[in-house]
Amino acid sequence: QLKGVIVRHPQKDDIGLPVQEQLIVELYSK
Repeated sequence: QLKGVIVRHPQKDDIGLPVQEQLIVELYSK
């Protein structure tokens, strides 16, 4: 489900990148 969120964010390039990176970091942290 989290991956779906990461894929959906790219639509907003301005704030999508930082949010996407944070989500990826959270996924790899667990």
